[in-house]
Amino acid sequence: MPFIVRRAGSNVSGYSPDRASRLTRFEAPDGVNSLWSWRRWVPFRRVVRNFLVVYLCRYLPSLSLKNRLYRTIGMRVGEHVSVGLGATMDIFFPQLIELGENSIIGYNSVILGHEFLMEELRMSSDTPARSMRAASPMAFRSGARARRKAK
Repeated sequence: MPFIVRRAGSNVSGYSPDRASRLTRFEAPDGVNSLWSWRRWVPFRRVVRNFLVVYLCRYLPSLSLKNRLYRTIGMRVGEHVSVGLGATMDIFFPQLIELGENSIIGYNSVILGHEFLMEELRMSSDTPARSMRAASPMAFRSGARARRKAK
């Protein structure tokens, strides 16, 4: 069974009950959801640059070039990481993502270092473990952790 991260209360393999303790929370301004005020946390130009790199990498066939481009926006990418076609990384906080050595991220997967909610922004470092294989598609939310050699 592939590694899947689920919501609290799920008993699926890979769920970590202490996920909430790894999240940093920021209150949204009164009367608006946290996504509406994203510029409070990230400069506009950085988001544009990250967007261009992430969406170029979604369709780029070269794995080594893809890994180099991810490193330019602050992601920590280990040796021999393979990111599948259509996989999307966080455009707001890519510096919070670390892809462990020899990992495979499947087709159309999403890895986020943040969660914009109605009342708050949550952020945490994501650390897919070394030699992890992520199913396609899958969502890896902020604060999640994967075990070594998770499948």
